[in-house]
Amino acid sequence: MLKSFLFSAPLISERITATGGRPSGFDYMRITLALIILCFHTAVTTGGMVTQQAINSSPAGLLIGMLLPLFFALSGYLVSGSLERSKSLGVFLGLRGLRIFPALAIDTLLCALVLGPLVTTLPLNDYFQHPQFIQYFQNILGIIHYHLPGVFESNPMSEVNGQLWTIPSELECYILLAALAAVGLHKRRSLLLGVVMAATAALEYRTAVQGVPGWVGRMIVLCFIAGVLVNAYRDRIRLNGVAFIAATALTAICLRTPALIYVTPFPAAYMMVCLGYLNPRKSKFLESGDYSYGLFLYGFPIQQLIVATTHFGRTWYGNLVLSLPIALAFAVMSWHVFEKRALNQKKYLFAFDRWWVSTAPGRLLRGKG
Repeated sequence: MLKSFLFSAPLISERITATGGRPSGFDYMRITLALIILCFHTAVTTGGMVTQQAINSSPAGLLIGMLLPLFFALSGYLVSGSLERSKSLGVFLGLRGLRIFPALAIDTLLCALVLGPLVTTLPLNDYFQHPQFIQYFQNILGIIHYHLPGVFESNPMSEVNGQLWTIPSELECYILLAALAAVGLHKRRSLLLGVVMAATAALEYRTAVQGVPGWVGRMIVLCFIAGVLVNAYRDRIRLNGVAFIAATALTAICLRTPALIYVTPFPAAYMMVCLGYLNPRKSKFLESGDYSYGLFLYGFPIQQLIVATTHFGRTWYGNLVLSLPIALAFAVMSWHVFEKRALNQKKYLFAFDRWWVSTAPGRLLRGKG
């Protein structure tokens, strides 16, 4: 009976067909995870590292700990689908670049050229000549710098954009997936599974046996790859409620057990895909755009500004009340003014790709020379 129950659940591929390939659950996941992270950062920006550590060690820390694994597994699942639809690696990487860098560049420019001069404690001449000011523009390239001269130095946390620490890991994920595709591993799922399992076993051995502390940055990259594997095995994996509960429990156990940190990606990826295919009715707000990236980019500096300039905003609840609507407004602006328009430039990317494959070097690199 148990076998019948487990195997009567729908396959991921069946849910893809049933939802027309556009399940709303993933859209709700993106915005919900971004909002929870924003709420968490209200406590971090108002209370500093002591508050962050207290939350992480509390029961609420389990929920917070699941956010990044779910986010990166979701990204791996969806981005691997983008890779399958792309005609070349150049198109794939170009699309990723259009999604990440234009909005990141605008965020960097606004922080350095607008927010910084407004609140810095330094004379403006010293501010603009300071090495930290120049270095901050490397954020545009994903080389993250967190501080601007004289900005937020009296806040519990002095980082302007503390949340950007995940950007290098995200870029690493895209490069890694492109490398796997370049050697054809993304189309040989059994071999890919074997490689990932071997890498996971090696990392787990270092952590559990040799005592080398696990690194969250490496774990979330594995979460991304776990999402890629879930997509590759979408015709084999079933979405079962009991399995979802078990995966949630296992994810919680792994997050609370440092020696199991690198096991986390696999149950987290199963959690992600089960939630994504719940497919509730999409709200008009979500239909109007993807605001999760804008919330990610602007939430933290807005919260820092509120801490620095208002008394009410120095409490977590006051900061949440003030920062949430402002961050949402900036996220909407970011999508409609910058992100959406940047993505609309993909037509030039496709045109370049068509031209490139018509050239002799292009045909040679695609095996048509």
